[in-house]
Amino acid sequence: MQEVEGFRKDDYPLHRAGVAEWEGFVFVNIAGDPVPFAEAWAPMIGRLARYRLSGLKVGHRVSYDVAANWKLVFQNYSECLHCPLIHPELNQKLPFTSGNNDLIEGSFLGGYMELTPPNLSATMSGKAVGALVNPDLPEEDRRRAFYYTLMPNLMLSIHPDYVNYYLVTAITPELTRVDSEWLFHPDSLADPNANLRDAIEFWDVTNRQDWDIVERSHQGITSRRYEPGPYSARESIPAAWDREYLRLMAAM
Repeated sequence: MQEVEGFRKDDYPLHRAGVAEWEGFVFVNIAGDPVPFAEAWAPMIGRLARYRLSGLKVGHRVSYDVAANWKLVFQNYSECLHCPLIHPELNQKLPFTSGNNDLIEGSFLGGYMELTPPNLSATMSGKAVGALVNPDLPEEDRRRAFYYTLMPNLMLSIHPDYVNYYLVTAITPELTRVDSEWLFHPDSLADPNANLRDAIEFWDVTNRQDWDIVERSHQGITSRRYEPGPYSARESIPAAWDREYLRLMAAM
């Protein structure tokens, strides 16, 4: 190109990207004029500080291929009316009627569910896997699990003794890749008596139950006879997710 008259490398630079870090996660925004992260992420900044997420360490990771559209993965994560039928292990520890939503509009949606005594965590045994993610965690949060969808591609599950998250990537309209990691306090990883598998197996079983029903939903929705129906009052979060998705698409 040095032989092309009038060509200047400065006229063809690499595109700049906005980069920010939050609770150990790195976010990249390739928009030409991105909204400042502190503004876009305002509802979440400080909300989960008590869990000290950035200090946790990865204890397990897995990738799932789901034969369904990525939006159905988010929709499934956003409601638990299906839990009594699909997730017997989950519903025993965290009944679907036990919680409350604290983010109900916009790009960040979700809330908490309460552990049924004597369960101490969302594990196969109901026991804690090891150390709390923060030894100073407030007492009320030691009996709760928080679940959030964070636009556009993150689902975050927070428990008193571990955290797992899901990074959702649309491969095609019919195929979604879900990368998941389980995060633990460093003391749990170093403790030979800690039972990390108790949490890993709990969510691997639950995840695979979800992927099965999501794939079945995709088959139904792609049928030529499919007609969408209304949401119930108990499906306010999926409805809010739909509204936010449509808003984002309209802005593009």
